Amino acid sequence: MSNNLEITNNTGDQIDETEEFVKQHYGTVTYLEYFCRILPKIELHAHLNGSISKNSVCELLKQKGNTSLKMPHFSKETFNLETCFEMFKFMHQLSNSEKNLRFIVKMVIQEFFEDGCTYLELRTTPRQLNNLTKAEYVELILEEIKLNPHDIFVSLLLSLDRRHTAEEAFEIVDLAIKASNRSFNTGVVVGIDVCGDPYAGDFEIIKPAILKAKALGLQSTIHLGEIDGREFEINSMLETFPNRIGHGTFIPKNCLSEVYSKKIPVEVCLTSNVLCKTVKSIKDHHIKEYFFLEKHPCTDDKGIFFSDLSNEYVQLVLNFKLTKQEVFDLSKNAMKHTFLDSNIEDQLQVKNRIFDKFEKFRDQFNLI
Repeated sequence: MSNNLEITNNTGDQIDETEEFVKQHYGTVTYLEYFCRILPKIELHAHLNGSISKNSVCELLKQKGNTSLKMPHFSKETFNLETCFEMFKFMHQLSNSEKNLRFIVKMVIQEFFEDGCTYLELRTTPRQLNNLTKAEYVELILEEIKLNPHDIFVSLLLSLDRRHTAEEAFEIVDLAIKASNRSFNTGVVVGIDVCGDPYAGDFEIIKPAILKAKALGLQSTIHLGEIDGREFEINSMLETFPNRIGHGTFIPKNCLSEVYSKKIPVEVCLTSNVLCKTVKSIKDHHIKEYFFLEKHPCTDDKGIFFSDLSNEYVQLVLNFKLTKQEVFDLSKNAMKHTFLDSNIEDQLQVKNRIFDKFEKFRDQFNLI
């Protein structure tokens, strides 16, 4: 398990308290890691290209042969939100062919399965590659999802980028609508995402496309409040009635009251926020302030941050002293906020099968 964050950056006494808590509730850190890995987990915030593991990157570079393409390297000190998007540019260069894209989808799904995830909502921005249209790009990913041989259920979100024109945004919404009218077993789009460099673009330009998607029944998640000083934009985003919020790091109090009243859950990405320096440490993370909100641990970009979902749960335990029951409840509660539609028979069946996995785990560990 990759763990590139300190267990805690507090005093020695607090470290002793953490060690004592782990000893009392888990025995050892090794057993804690084991528990979090076999725990059925729900991943709700995973960018396809950001989830490519280092091993898969090396394999892709090897397949390319002699190339000037090199993986960027940043230290923890120099890594931030801007360098994160530099990494994305590199990852996009790796997925610039049909062959590479198929390999990436297959490996990302396999790695989430190996990490104990039972449901995965991947998200990606449709791109036009050398030999693929945006529609064909989406179809290829859905085909690979359909071919997935592992015991993990996977669906897809199509991402609108903040830098998109209105025309590009409407095009992606149309693709999402079309791909949402499929059976789960053939690969299905279950919603849209709004993402991209928070310092770039204008949300108002793509807002009409989001409102169209909502009017036609698509669910949505929005990267909201990633940087400070965006109160007007956050209010505008909330006017589109998002079903989930990504990050939510800097939500002004008046906006937060609306999030509370609408009971919008937050996709929490601990490692991502710390390494991008939008929070100082996990101990200082805003997750502890959102008492009345549903909060769901997510990876964001496990390949870029070298932290899988099991590690996100381990970090929660080490920093906020969660018992096995609390960890189990946290993971199981994420089921309530997937974009699976209980009114669609095959998606309801998927939800029931995932629920069964949680029931078996609960019984195995004598949880409530």
